[in-house]
Amino acid sequence: RARAIGLPKDNIERAIARASGQEADAELFEFLYEASAPAGVAIIIEGIADNKNRALGEIKHILADHGARLAEAGSLIWNFEKIGILEVERGTTPFADADAFELTLIDAGAADFSREDRTYLVETKFADLDRVRRSLEERGIAVRESGHDYKPRSPVTLPEIPQTLATLLDALESQDDVQEVYTNLKNL
Repeated sequence: RARAIGLPKDNIERAIARASGQEADAELFEFLYEASAPAGVAIIIEGIADNKNRALGEIKHILADHGARLAEAGSLIWNFEKIGILEVERGTTPFADADAFELTLIDAGAADFSREDRTYLVETKFADLDRVRRSLEERGIAVRESGHDYKPRSPVTLPEIPQTLATLLDALESQDDVQEVYTNLKNL
């Protein structure tokens, strides 16, 4: 997955070494930080670090450099719903037409879905993710990837994304310990 999105080989190898315990004292900690940015944008930062204090310091520094700040735990997460996401391939299924395929997605427990070229992104309740994945596989539908997402309950639409916000999001995504960055921006 990291190669598919163009992550440098060194970063991938470092992450694998940390996760497999090959580095000395490689105890890993998951974190979830909430931040508020200009224009009412809420940010959820999810990651894994071997040193939470270092990661927190680096993230605070990135936020401060771009006019954002760390928020109190729980102060912004209420605006997001944690959902399950499955990516399924339409071409590897025994279904003759798209309507039959989509009905099967609904019958399997999909809360929502969107169509892309040859794949569908299927949304589920987070608690139902494994059940829906198994149900799809039992029906002959190949699941390429499964994971989670934070979907904003009250999305913010900006006429144009300010350059400082785009730079902030890029800087957060480039930080080594950060795995995912979620926002309440509708037009992102």
